[in-house]
Amino acid sequence: MTPAAVPIFVEEPTATVAAMQQAIAAGATLVELRCDRASQEITLACVRAALGLGTAGRRLHTIVTVRPLWEGGKCDAPEHDRVAMLLAALGAGADYVDIELGALRRGANVWPRFLQAREIGGGHQPKIIVSSHDFSDIPADIPAQLEALRHVPGADVLKLVWKARSVADAVTALDLMRRQTMTGGPPLLALAMGEFGQPSRLLGAAFGAPFTFATLPGTAGSAPGQPPLPELLSLYHWRGQDAHTQIFGVIGYPLGHSLSPLIHNAGLQQQAVNAVYVPVLVERGYENFSSAMDALRNTLPGRIGGLSITIPHKENALRYIQEHTGKVEPLAGRIGAVNTLLMEPNGAMEGLNSDLPGFLHALCAGMNIRPEELAGRTAAILGAGGAARAVAAALADQGAQVVVYNRTHEKADALARSLGGFRGTVTAAPWEALQGDAAKIFVNCTPLGMAPNIDTPPMPAFDFTPRSVVFDTVYNPLETRLLRDAHAAGAVTIPGLEMFVQQAAVQFERFTGRNAPAGLFRNRATAALEVK
Repeated sequence: MTPAAVPIFVEEPTATVAAMQQAIAAGATLVELRCDRASQEITLACVRAALGLGTAGRRLHTIVTVRPLWEGGKCDAPEHDRVAMLLAALGAGADYVDIELGALRRGANVWPRFLQAREIGGGHQPKIIVSSHDFSDIPADIPAQLEALRHVPGADVLKLVWKARSVADAVTALDLMRRQTMTGGPPLLALAMGEFGQPSRLLGAAFGAPFTFATLPGTAGSAPGQPPLPELLSLYHWRGQDAHTQIFGVIGYPLGHSLSPLIHNAGLQQQAVNAVYVPVLVERGYENFSSAMDALRNTLPGRIGGLSITIPHKENALRYIQEHTGKVEPLAGRIGAVNTLLMEPNGAMEGLNSDLPGFLHALCAGMNIRPEELAGRTAAILGAGGAARAVAAALADQGAQVVVYNRTHEKADALARSLGGFRGTVTAAPWEALQGDAAKIFVNCTPLGMAPNIDTPPMPAFDFTPRSVVFDTVYNPLETRLLRDAHAAGAVTIPGLEMFVQQAAVQFERFTGRNAPAGLFRNRATAALEVK
């Protein structure tokens, strides 16, 4: 079982012991004692205190790190004193000490002293981590750095860390760990720091990492991008990951608001699927999307089963699939957007749009009708973005008469003209023409009313009737001002959460071949939104 180390910045023993106990309560079996500013006396006291901590017969293990200023740490002590602290920690019972490759290069006799200290370290068999860090960028000479780490004779763990500039840097870290595992040498921990490098932290156990780092809730980590420990253990199923774990994820920018990892991972764990679903942050622009996809497909072949695609990459996903001879579901091709990408072990890809069936399912369930009963009904769509395009296509495909309203009429007109050839019609009308009797079905596809601007209505106030159906694609808050006003007028109201849940259910079933636990998705998403 791959452990996750909780970093604790050591100042004095009492607070450090309390933090170690908190880590144990959160599920940690390993802590990193960051002793950059601590004295040797305090460091050794904390190491010895850790020897008596643990739960259920499992002792708490420790890594002792004294990171110097020249390697991104906070220790300004003379190098001789810093090395002496690490050597003393080996003898005092630390399970690991972390010494920088740069320190071995600075002092010719440093490494032999560590090997000697390890040999006389007692019965606990301490281990030595040899590390290299770059907090500014991904080094151009990663192969050379890795080779230098491999040539340190007797090193127990190799550690290579850099700042990620794109998800490709995170993928590089995963691939290096996979390759190192295959060589049979010392285990390698490769980490890409920052938000773009998050997959290297969340998926490390599936690629041979000896451990990773995770924070206690509400505390700062020792490096950018470290996830909270409870989230890593529970949400991302860290202890269940192995070399056969399949990977799913969501590509978008930004992703901090996304509930997709929460609900998909809950479904995967409920159905005992050996898979994990992670956020994959990719900046705007087709070139960024294309580079990310190339890295994922070429570096991790056969491990990625599928990806959810969200703003702003739905059109980019369609283009990428088409340029790489993939298959595109006809309706997704017609609306020009893909939000679900299926990937086969042989490299084949298929793109579809689950927003369409997700919207239809939610709408028809709320109206208590079959999809074909939408034929001939009038629908007013507010907005002319990607969500409006999918909703308009879904309705027109069933024969509805759709009118698109947008504050910039030219955008509404362009959307309407691009969606011809359906059983129903799609036309555009000026925003000022929107009235309460303009349609039987109203669908808000704008972000107006979304948290935190919950009091901004998407349309002018007018009277709905009990014959009106009002659907808001915004799902945070759960009940928007638009839905609240419509409900007060007796209209049928359908929250955006239903569309989110149903489109995710379509994705889950295509990803896994199993029935989606839509009720579980709804409960988890609702609970998360209520907390917000």
